[in-house]
Amino acid sequence: MTDNHTTPTHARDAGGAPPFSHIRNPRKRAFLTAFAATGNRRLASEAAGIHPSTQYGPGWLRDGEFQHALELARQTAAQLLEDEALRRALHGVRRYRFHARTGEPLLHPDECECGHYRRLHIADASGRLRCSVPRCVSCSGFVGVPYVEHEFSDVLLSLLLKAHSPARFGDRLDLRGTLAKIDVSKLPNEALRRIRDGEHPLQVLASLSTAIGSPIGILDKRASLPASSGPDREGGDQ
Repeated sequence: MTDNHTTPTHARDAGGAPPFSHIRNPRKRAFLTAFAATGNRRLASEAAGIHPSTQYGPGWLRDGEFQHALELARQTAAQLLEDEALRRALHGVRRYRFHARTGEPLLHPDECECGHYRRLHIADASGRLRCSVPRCVSCSGFVGVPYVEHEFSDVLLSLLLKAHSPARFGDRLDLRGTLAKIDVSKLPNEALRRIRDGEHPLQVLASLSTAIGSPIGILDKRASLPASSGPDREGGDQ
């Protein structure tokens, strides 16, 4: 995913030049190109012919133009990863199948190497199946193509749905009992503003939990709720 401030460069700059051509240092330029393609700093260092620690040196960290290009390269690599995850989730991955004992590749029972299915093959006098499709001269007898299965990833699909539609598919936490234990002084100003503007505290807490992993840091362990208030009663503590 990319933000609204910068747009990753994939293949060419606006002027038609290779990406990162404005970076004059050839090693930095090679590093950026490799990092955009792989998202891996170690591989990018190898491609640029530098030690992995070089990228953290002052000559690289203080180069504003390079750092800006590095962010573009990171966004490009992230988009490539997301595209690949989407492809695997929707279109699957081709897996060849092999015999469990012999290791020999399994052959498709219905699809012949000639490109036609078994039902289009007719047995000759010797009982050998031969393709009956006119002009199919490459088939000397039915031989199945290597058997391939498509595997799909429900986990990747779930992660993509959560990323693109968090309101519908994001994780939901039951934080009703937590409201009574919130230390308001530890809430970020942005959260306080949202509550003041009328957003339900539960929604604010849920978004905080998504951002920081857990709302536990803003809990006041000294706080207690009177039994009559019932922390599980929705709307009991606003």
